[in-house]
Amino acid sequence: MRASGLPAGEGEPREASRGEAIARAAESPHIILNAPLVGQRLGYPDLSGLDILELFAFVHPARFAVPTVAGMARAVGLQPPESEAGAAGLLRSVAAALLDDLEKPDWKEREGPGRPASRSREWVGPGRR
Repeated sequence: MRASGLPAGEGEPREASRGEAIARAAESPHIILNAPLVGQRLGYPDLSGLDILELFAFVHPARFAVPTVAGMARAVGLQPPESEAGAAGLLRSVAAALLDDLEKPDWKEREGPGRPASRSREWVGPGRR
């Protein structure tokens, strides 16, 4: 079994054996797409990392995105990768785009559920209580 997407040196993705992928993931956090699934496939259920799907769910709650690198790229307005090696490298760009969304002044979830009552009326419409 081979795992792809393991950064080497300057961050270029390369193939790695299952054992090497587990060892590298255990020593430092990695950007991962769907950490529970990757952990299951590696036979390492305790795998943790910087999960792009979790970040997407936080930044855009209740918004649909196909849980693949191509799907996440499309969801944040990036070109889908042309190859598997490109897919691994694109995860950083997807993460950066999501973090950029947090910085936008018009990010809809900025105020959260504790928004002022005057803005809460937007949810029910004018004149309704």
